[in-house]
Amino acid sequence: IFIGLGILQSLLLALQSFLLTWCALRASRHIHEAMLKRLLAAPLSFFDKVPAGRILNRFLQDLDSIDNFVPDSIMKQVTSTLAIVSQLSLIFTMLPSVLLAMPVLVIPYIIVFRRVRVSNRDAKRIEATAHAPVYAHFGDALTGRQTIQAFGIERIFAEKNLELVYAMSLGKYWNQAVGKWAQASLSQWGCMLYLVCGVTCVVLSSQGALSASRIGLVLLYASGLNRAMMDYCINAAVLESQFVSVERVAEYTRLPTELADTLAAEMPVSQRWPQSGTVSVRGVHLRYA
Repeated sequence: IFIGLGILQSLLLALQSFLLTWCALRASRHIHEAMLKRLLAAPLSFFDKVPAGRILNRFLQDLDSIDNFVPDSIMKQVTSTLAIVSQLSLIFTMLPSVLLAMPVLVIPYIIVFRRVRVSNRDAKRIEATAHAPVYAHFGDALTGRQTIQAFGIERIFAEKNLELVYAMSLGKYWNQAVGKWAQASLSQWGCMLYLVCGVTCVVLSSQGALSASRIGLVLLYASGLNRAMMDYCINAAVLESQFVSVERVAEYTRLPTELADTLAAEMPVSQRWPQSGTVSVRGVHLRYA
Protein backbone atom coordinates (compact mmCIF):
# COMPACT_ATOMS: atom_id res chain seq x y z
CA ILE A 1 0.00 0.00 0.00
CA PHE A 2 2.72 2.45 0.97
CA ILE A 3 4.68 1.68 -2.21
CA GLY A 4 1.58 2.39 -4.28
CA LEU A 5 0.96 5.65 -2.43
CA GLY A 6 4.58 6.68 -3.00
CA ILE A 7 4.34 5.94 -6.73
CA LEU A 8 1.04 7.83 -6.97
CA GLN A 9 2.54 10.82 -5.17
CA SER A 10 5.52 10.84 -7.54
CA LEU A 11 3.25 10.71 -10.59
CA LEU A 12 1.10 13.55 -9.28
CA LEU A 13 4.17 15.68 -8.54
CA ALA A 14 5.52 15.03 -12.03
CA LEU A 15 2.15 15.96 -13.56
CA GLN A 16 2.04 19.09 -11.43
CA SER A 17 5.51 20.17 -12.53
CA PHE A 18 4.70 19.47 -16.19
CA LEU A 19 1.46 21.46 -16.15
CA LEU A 20 3.05 24.34 -14.27
CA THR A 21 5.99 24.51 -16.67
CA TRP A 22 3.78 24.26 -19.74
CA CYS A 23 1.40 26.98 -18.55
CA ALA A 24 4.30 29.25 -17.54
CA LEU A 25 6.05 28.87 -20.90
CA ARG A 26 2.83 29.51 -22.81
CA ALA A 27 2.04 32.63 -20.79
CA SER A 28 5.61 33.91 -21.08
CA ARG A 29 5.65 33.39 -24.85
CA HIS A 30 2.34 35.21 -25.23
CA ILE A 31 3.47 38.15 -23.09
CA HIS A 32 6.81 38.43 -24.90
CA GLU A 33 5.16 38.41 -28.32
CA ALA A 34 2.63 41.04 -27.27
CA MET A 35 5.38 43.26 -25.84
CA LEU A 36 7.61 42.91 -28.90
CA LYS A 37 4.76 43.55 -31.32
CA ARG A 38 3.74 46.75 -29.54
CA LEU A 39 7.32 47.91 -29.13
CA LEU A 40 8.16 47.49 -32.80
CA ALA A 41 5.02 49.40 -33.78
CA ALA A 42 5.57 52.20 -31.23
CA PRO A 43 6.11 55.76 -32.54
CA LEU A 44 9.61 57.22 -32.64
CA SER A 45 8.68 59.73 -29.94
CA PHE A 46 8.47 56.82 -27.49
CA PHE A 47 12.12 55.91 -28.05
CA ASP A 48 13.11 59.57 -27.66
CA LYS A 49 11.53 59.73 -24.21
CA VAL A 50 12.28 56.25 -22.85
CA PRO A 51 15.90 55.19 -22.16
CA ALA A 52 17.14 51.95 -23.67
CA GLY A 53 17.93 50.58 -20.20
CA ARG A 54 14.28 50.83 -19.18
CA ILE A 55 13.22 48.81 -22.23
CA LEU A 56 15.90 46.21 -21.53
CA ASN A 57 14.75 46.02 -17.93
CA ARG A 58 11.25 45.05 -19.07
CA PHE A 59 12.54 42.28 -21.32
CA LEU A 60 15.26 41.03 -18.94
CA GLN A 61 14.45 41.47 -15.27
CA ASP A 62 10.65 41.61 -15.41
CA LEU A 63 10.26 38.70 -17.79
CA ASP A 64 12.75 36.72 -15.70
CA SER A 65 10.57 37.27 -12.63
CA ILE A 66 7.47 36.17 -14.55
CA ASP A 67 9.20 33.03 -15.86
CA ASN A 68 10.94 31.89 -12.67
CA PHE A 69 9.26 33.38 -9.61
CA VAL A 70 5.56 33.93 -10.36
CA PRO A 71 4.76 30.23 -11.14
CA ASP A 72 6.67 29.05 -8.05
CA SER A 73 4.92 31.62 -5.87
CA ILE A 74 1.50 30.50 -7.14
CA MET A 75 2.34 26.85 -6.46
CA LYS A 76 3.63 27.62 -2.97
CA GLN A 77 0.46 29.55 -2.21
CA VAL A 78 -1.75 26.67 -3.34
CA THR A 79 0.34 24.19 -1.32
CA SER A 80 0.18 26.35 1.83
CA THR A 81 -3.58 26.75 1.47
CA LEU A 82 -4.15 23.00 1.19
CA ALA A 83 -1.83 22.35 4.13
CA ILE A 84 -3.72 24.82 6.33
CA VAL A 85 -7.10 23.36 5.40
CA SER A 86 -6.02 19.77 6.10
CA GLN A 87 -4.27 20.55 9.38
CA LEU A 88 -7.08 22.77 10.70
CA SER A 89 -9.63 20.10 9.80
CA LEU A 90 -7.76 17.47 11.81
CA ILE A 91 -7.20 19.74 14.82
CA PHE A 92 -10.84 20.88 14.94
CA THR A 93 -12.00 17.28 14.59
CA MET A 94 -9.91 16.20 17.58
CA LEU A 95 -10.20 19.42 19.61
CA PRO A 96 -13.31 21.44 18.69
CA SER A 97 -12.71 23.77 21.63
CA VAL A 98 -9.61 25.21 19.89
CA LEU A 99 -12.01 26.80 17.41
CA LEU A 100 -13.03 29.29 20.08
CA ALA A 101 -9.50 30.74 20.24
CA MET A 102 -9.05 31.06 16.45
CA PRO A 103 -10.67 34.52 16.05
CA VAL A 104 -8.22 35.95 18.58
CA LEU A 105 -5.22 34.11 17.10
CA VAL A 106 -5.98 35.10 13.50
CA ILE A 107 -6.13 38.87 14.16
CA PRO A 108 -2.30 39.33 14.45
CA TYR A 109 -1.82 37.42 11.19
CA ILE A 110 -4.17 39.84 9.44
CA ILE A 111 -2.41 42.87 10.91
CA VAL A 112 1.06 41.64 9.93
CA PHE A 113 -0.13 40.69 6.45
CA ARG A 114 -1.62 44.12 5.81
CA ARG A 115 1.61 45.80 6.83
CA VAL A 116 3.83 43.42 4.88
CA ARG A 117 1.92 43.39 1.59
CA VAL A 118 2.13 47.15 1.07
CA SER A 119 5.78 47.45 2.15
CA ASN A 120 6.84 44.39 0.18
CA ARG A 121 5.06 45.57 -2.96
CA ASP A 122 6.54 49.08 -2.80
CA ALA A 123 10.02 47.70 -2.10
CA LYS A 124 9.67 45.45 -5.14
CA ARG A 125 8.71 48.47 -7.27
CA ILE A 126 11.80 50.34 -6.06
CA GLU A 127 13.98 47.33 -6.79
CA ALA A 128 12.51 46.84 -10.28
CA THR A 129 12.91 50.53 -11.14
CA ALA A 130 16.53 50.59 -9.96
CA HIS A 131 17.60 48.04 -12.59
CA ALA A 132 16.96 50.34 -15.55
CA PRO A 133 19.72 52.94 -14.74
CA VAL A 134 22.25 50.12 -14.32
CA TYR A 135 21.47 48.68 -17.75
CA ALA A 136 21.44 52.13 -19.39
CA HIS A 137 24.75 53.19 -17.83
CA PHE A 138 26.44 49.91 -18.72
CA GLY A 139 25.19 50.15 -22.30
CA ASP A 140 26.46 53.74 -22.60
CA ALA A 141 29.85 52.67 -21.24
CA LEU A 142 30.12 49.89 -23.83
CA THR A 143 29.09 52.21 -26.66
CA GLY A 144 31.51 54.98 -25.75
CA ARG A 145 34.41 52.94 -24.42
CA GLN A 146 36.87 54.47 -26.90
CA THR A 147 35.93 57.99 -25.80
CA ILE A 148 36.14 57.01 -22.13
CA GLN A 149 39.62 55.57 -22.61
CA ALA A 150 40.72 58.58 -24.65
CA PHE A 151 39.81 61.02 -21.87
CA GLY A 152 40.98 58.69 -19.10
CA ILE A 153 37.75 58.79 -17.11
CA GLU A 154 37.39 55.07 -16.45
CA ARG A 155 37.38 55.66 -12.69
CA ILE A 156 34.44 58.08 -12.93
CA PHE A 157 32.36 55.57 -14.85
CA ALA A 158 33.32 52.77 -12.47
CA GLU A 159 32.28 54.84 -9.44
CA LYS A 160 29.00 55.77 -11.11
CA ASN A 161 28.35 52.10 -11.87
CA LEU A 162 29.00 51.14 -8.25
CA GLU A 163 26.63 53.88 -7.11
CA LEU A 164 23.85 52.58 -9.35
CA VAL A 165 24.47 48.97 -8.32
CA TYR A 166 24.34 50.02 -4.66
CA ALA A 167 20.95 51.67 -5.21
CA MET A 168 19.71 48.50 -6.91
CA SER A 169 21.02 46.31 -4.08
CA LEU A 170 19.42 48.59 -1.50
CA GLY A 171 15.99 47.94 -2.99
CA LYS A 172 16.64 44.20 -2.81
CA TYR A 173 17.77 44.55 0.79
CA TRP A 174 14.56 46.39 1.75
CA ASN A 175 12.50 43.68 0.11
CA GLN A 176 14.29 40.93 2.03
CA ALA A 177 14.20 42.87 5.31
CA VAL A 178 10.42 43.20 5.13
CA GLY A 179 10.06 39.46 4.59
CA LYS A 180 12.38 38.58 7.48
CA TRP A 181 10.49 40.91 9.82
CA ALA A 182 7.24 39.19 8.89
CA GLN A 183 8.74 35.75 9.46
CA ALA A 184 10.01 36.72 12.92
CA SER A 185 6.68 38.27 13.95
CA LEU A 186 4.53 35.41 12.68
CA SER A 187 6.81 32.72 14.13
CA GLN A 188 6.51 34.21 17.61
CA TRP A 189 2.76 34.54 17.41
CA GLY A 190 2.37 31.06 15.92
CA CYS A 191 3.66 29.63 19.17
CA MET A 192 0.46 30.90 20.81
CA LEU A 193 -1.61 28.51 18.70
CA TYR A 194 0.69 25.67 19.69
CA LEU A 195 0.32 26.71 23.35
CA VAL A 196 -3.48 26.76 23.15
CA CYS A 197 -3.51 23.29 21.59
CA GLY A 198 -1.10 21.99 24.24
CA VAL A 199 -3.12 23.38 27.17
CA THR A 200 -6.35 22.00 25.71
CA CYS A 201 -4.74 18.58 25.26
CA VAL A 202 -3.56 18.54 28.87
CA VAL A 203 -7.00 19.51 30.20
CA LEU A 204 -8.83 16.92 28.10
CA SER A 205 -6.25 14.25 28.90
CA SER A 206 -6.67 14.83 32.64
CA GLN A 207 -10.42 14.33 32.22
CA GLY A 208 -9.88 11.15 30.21
CA ALA A 209 -11.50 12.59 27.08
CA LEU A 210 -8.38 12.36 24.90
CA SER A 211 -5.92 9.50 24.52
CA ALA A 212 -2.14 9.87 24.39
CA SER A 213 -1.99 8.88 20.73
CA ARG A 214 -4.46 11.61 19.77
CA ILE A 215 -2.53 14.15 21.82
CA GLY A 216 0.63 13.36 19.88
CA LEU A 217 -1.23 13.59 16.57
CA VAL A 218 -2.81 16.96 17.44
CA LEU A 219 0.48 18.45 18.67
CA LEU A 220 2.26 17.19 15.56
CA TYR A 221 -0.22 18.87 13.22
CA ALA A 222 -0.36 22.01 15.38
CA SER A 223 3.40 22.47 15.02
CA GLY A 224 3.07 22.09 11.26
CA LEU A 225 0.14 24.52 11.20
CA ASN A 226 2.36 27.21 12.69
CA ARG A 227 4.73 26.95 9.74
CA ALA A 228 1.91 26.64 7.21
CA MET A 229 0.13 29.82 8.37
CA MET A 230 3.39 31.76 8.36
CA ASP A 231 4.19 30.54 4.84
CA TYR A 232 0.68 31.40 3.68
CA CYS A 233 0.92 35.03 4.79
CA ILE A 234 4.45 35.53 3.48
CA ASN A 235 3.79 33.77 0.17
CA ALA A 236 0.68 35.88 -0.37
CA ALA A 237 2.73 39.05 0.09
CA VAL A 238 5.55 37.73 -2.11
CA LEU A 239 3.09 36.73 -4.83
CA GLU A 240 1.61 40.21 -4.87
CA SER A 241 5.07 41.76 -5.04
CA GLN A 242 6.04 39.45 -7.91
CA PHE A 243 3.00 40.63 -9.84
CA VAL A 244 4.66 44.05 -9.95
CA SER A 245 6.68 42.61 -12.85
CA VAL A 246 3.45 41.53 -14.55
CA GLU A 247 2.09 45.03 -14.04
CA ARG A 248 5.20 46.62 -15.57
CA VAL A 249 5.19 44.23 -18.53
CA ALA A 250 1.47 44.74 -19.12
CA GLU A 251 2.19 48.45 -19.50
CA TYR A 252 4.29 47.70 -22.59
CA THR A 253 1.60 45.43 -24.06
CA ARG A 254 -0.68 48.50 -24.23
CA LEU A 255 1.75 50.88 -25.90
CA PRO A 256 0.23 53.16 -28.56
CA THR A 257 1.19 52.26 -32.11
CA GLU A 258 1.85 54.36 -35.17
CA LEU A 259 -1.27 56.07 -36.43
CA ALA A 260 -0.49 55.16 -40.05
CA ASP A 261 -0.90 51.45 -39.29
CA THR A 262 -4.44 51.95 -38.04
CA LEU A 263 -5.42 54.40 -40.75
CA ALA A 264 -4.21 52.09 -43.51
CA ALA A 265 -6.71 49.45 -42.47
CA GLU A 266 -9.62 51.82 -41.80
CA MET A 267 -9.43 54.48 -44.56
CA PRO A 268 -9.82 53.51 -48.23
CA VAL A 269 -7.15 54.70 -50.67
CA SER A 270 -8.33 57.05 -53.41
CA GLN A 271 -8.13 55.76 -56.97
CA ARG A 272 -6.30 58.93 -58.02
CA TRP A 273 -3.53 58.34 -55.49
CA PRO A 274 -0.35 57.22 -57.29
CA GLN A 275 0.33 53.53 -56.83
CA SER A 276 4.10 53.82 -57.42
CA GLY A 277 6.73 56.56 -57.40
CA THR A 278 10.37 57.17 -58.16
CA VAL A 279 13.01 59.61 -56.94
CA SER A 280 15.38 61.00 -59.57
CA VAL A 281 18.60 62.77 -58.52
CA ARG A 282 20.48 64.61 -61.28
CA GLY A 283 23.34 67.04 -61.34
CA VAL A 284 24.21 66.75 -57.66
CA HIS A 285 27.76 67.47 -56.47
CA LEU A 286 28.88 66.70 -52.90
CA ARG A 287 32.00 67.70 -51.01
CA TYR A 288 33.19 68.07 -47.43
CA ALA A 289 32.49 71.45 -45.86
